[in-house]
Amino acid sequence: MALDPTTPRSRRALLTAAVAATAVTVVEAVVRPLPVSAAGDDGSVIHVGDLYADAQNQTTIANKANDGIVLYVASNPDTGHGGGTAIRGHSHHGAGVFGDSELSNGVRGESASLNGVFGYSASGNGVRGFASSGIGVSGEVLTGVGVSGIGSVDGVRGHAASGRGVAGDADTGTGVQGKTISGIGLEGQSFTGTGVRAQSSTGTALDVAGKAHFNRSGTATVTAGHKSVTVTVPGGLAGTPLCFANLRSYRSGIGVAAVRSNYPSAGKIRIYLTRTVSSATSVAWMVMD
Repeated sequence: MALDPTTPRSRRALLTAAVAATAVTVVEAVVRPLPVSAAGDDGSVIHVGDLYADAQNQTTIANKANDGIVLYVASNPDTGHGGGTAIRGHSHHGAGVFGDSELSNGVRGESASLNGVFGYSASGNGVRGFASSGIGVSGEVLTGVGVSGIGSVDGVRGHAASGRGVAGDADTGTGVQGKTISGIGLEGQSFTGTGVRAQSSTGTALDVAGKAHFNRSGTATVTAGHKSVTVTVPGGLAGTPLCFANLRSYRSGIGVAAVRSNYPSAGKIRIYLTRTVSSATSVAWMVMD
């Protein structure tokens, strides 16, 4: 039966109607969340699980009271088996994630058993470090490897405009070590300078365990009826180089008389024997600048 709007209503009836209307409103809000003003607009409320694709200004959360964590994000923390990403940043042209600190680490990564920080790039640098005056990338470990590089071309590559491309330092161990199964353990190359330099104040500058090869050395043959042979030295000759030679087989009464550099023309040496040989005689030679 319809209520007569002209009939006076009791105080209890009015309260009952207000409670009923409030309950209906709450149920509707749970079933269908109330819309916010233009999702993502400045000043709107952020709801967990929503997408805000139209934010125009920076959102800042600051802790000015203490040194506690400002924002903590976890992915499936209770099970201990979560494989999701806790936080991710993306930018089409700018930095995906940017960390800045005046006195501590700009970005810090920590892991119990895997990589503390992992960088990946399809074609650029996986991880790049830059410093105006300090160290671009620094690796430190108590018992393991400070910095490890794996690559199909270069495992670790260093470049410097005027200083050291790669520098290694150790208190009592090995400053720089190169190891390979079948290739070159350590290679140094320079177009006009020194490829590899060994230096020690009181110890051994260079210690070779195994074969040593020098391309400015080799063998030559003094043919029968002659007593000298001319050799072209790789890399040319400058200054007053040290030239050595000796016979590779015994010839009675015959030996090396002299080795003349830059003769009969620049970049060559001529090896003289004490007298003419009656059969081909092999000599070994070496040049040190």
